[in-house]
Amino acid sequence: MEDYIANLNSNLNSYVQDRVKRYGWNDGQVQEFRNSFDRYMQVLKDQLANNTGRLSTDVHGYIHDS
Repeated sequence: MEDYIANLNSNLNSYVQDRVKRYGWNDGQVQEFRNSFDRYMQVLKDQLANNTGRLSTDVHGYIHDS
């Protein structure tokens, strides 16, 4: 899980730059994505540190936050 978190963080700027270039994301869209990403990362870190049981997956592989 720690490697997954590190990989996500390292790819964030490249992903955002790609969206700006390909889809013309404006500053508001970039900020909204970053805010959502930060909330998601906090859930992952909480799950890893405290084993909170917040995250689960369904049969399709979708991740759910309780």
